[in-house]
Amino acid sequence: MGAEDLSRDAPRLKPILDVQQESQLIQFARDCEDWDYADALVFLFDVGLRHDGELNVIKIDNVDIKKGLLEFQRRKTGGNWSVIPLTTRAIEVAKRRTKFALSNGGRMWTYSKSMLRHRWDKYKKLAQLPKKYTSYCTRHTCATRLVEKGLPPNVVKDWMGHASILTTLTYYARSTIKLLNKAKSALEDYNQECAATVG
Repeated sequence: MGAEDLSRDAPRLKPILDVQQESQLIQFARDCEDWDYADALVFLFDVGLRHDGELNVIKIDNVDIKKGLLEFQRRKTGGNWSVIPLTTRAIEVAKRRTKFALSNGGRMWTYSKSMLRHRWDKYKKLAQLPKKYTSYCTRHTCATRLVEKGLPPNVVKDWMGHASILTTLTYYARSTIKLLNKAKSALEDYNQECAATVG
């Protein structure tokens, strides 16, 4: 039709938070007595939810505390259902959020998109994280930790609720220094078996 298709920059990979940065964010929220958001951060890091459209719409009915499972519909990927086993600390958060949820239409958190952004920016600043750290970093951090523990990409895909494994491989299964060191160690193991390494 005569329209030129201009080149697009590839989306930038989001930085991930280390355990110390995660702890600082959560602790600053607790220090400010923002217990709701401290719990939200724990849930975000351990479950890998998107802030808007997942965390802020999760209902207590989506959580089976006895079985330790979260089952919910992902709007972004066409309404696919995800079942995620919850960590011990995520189950504790769900238990704490039950009373709040029962008096708020079942929703565990009632944050709007702007409220989520405001809280993230506040604690990011207190923790002195660089500007490039967006709230989406909690999701990337969760996925990267799964990859670093050696989980297959298809498991990470299902946990994160990606429609395509290409999304997982392109944006989440990145080669961190921890993974590159694992690769080096794997090669060192083979080198120990190689007689030519000696001398």
